[in-house]
Amino acid sequence: MTVVTGAGPVEYADRGVGEPLLAVHGTLGGWDQGLVAAEFFRVNGFRIIAPSRPGYLGTPLSTGRTPAGQGDALAALLDAIGLDRTAVFAGSGGGPAAYALAARHPGRVTRLLQIDSVALPIPPFPLPGCLRWIRPSGSSCGFFAMAQRRC
Repeated sequence: MTVVTGAGPVEYADRGVGEPLLAVHGTLGGWDQGLVAAEFFRVNGFRIIAPSRPGYLGTPLSTGRTPAGQGDALAALLDAIGLDRTAVFAGSGGGPAAYALAARHPGRVTRLLQIDSVALPIPPFPLPGCLRWIRPSGSSCGFFAMAQRRC
């Protein structure tokens, strides 16, 4: 289902009963990946709220183009579905959005569990010493930027 939030439309799935758990999917997924990743929690008594992050499935990229914007969109989703606080589970490319939600809206997150999440700042950010930013051939996305020694 899709709900209109203060940040824009957000597609999400809501399954199970019990304590709420926001399941933030990784790269190349959507609400479907969030449900699969959090199934262990659902069968153990959690309610799973699994949104599609901006740019995935039915959530337009305009809802949040940066990790901060995606964190704000997750908070707006919580507002739209009437949840004050929730535990958050994120994996892979969903990590930055979940970290942003916890950092920008700390009163909304009861616990944060990250599994193999992207944990480095999203480029560009200052690099120490002899490093410089490069982008793989054909990539314009900062997510795929790499650091390379230049000395």
